[in-house]
Amino acid sequence: MGVRVLLADDHPVFRQGLRALLEREKFDVVGEASDGLEAIAAAERLQPQVVVIDQFAKMTDDAGEGFTGLDRYKAREKVVEEFERLELLEKVVDYEFSISKCERCKTVIEPLISTQWFMRMDQLRDLALGLMNDKKNPSTDPR
Repeated sequence: MGVRVLLADDHPVFRQGLRALLEREKFDVVGEASDGLEAIAAAERLQPQVVVIDQFAKMTDDAGEGFTGLDRYKAREKVVEEFERLELLEKVVDYEFSISKCERCKTVIEPLISTQWFMRMDQLRDLALGLMNDKKNPSTDPR
């Protein structure tokens, strides 16, 4: 059995290409996910050993020779090139689908597994409301 890998990307062609390349190198692709929720659930269930895309959407060393350091878009192009070179690509079809984007900067949100953190806001809320209620005219001026 090879190294256990979970593929997470919103482009099925990219996942298929990466799967084919990794399996040729004796990696064990244990699953695929097309969004962050699927990736988290699959990672918990399948326990993969390798992460090939980092939090900055760059390919890690585990992505393999020729892919390390590439951004997600260049890596996708290179997968298609490799498919063509290996005569594994039948055709490329453009299609539209919904992509998650950041509300503030409008960049694409990749489905990555990462540490999550949450804050309990009850105490902070109660403190803020208490301060506002103590004053007849609450101010939002930071001075």
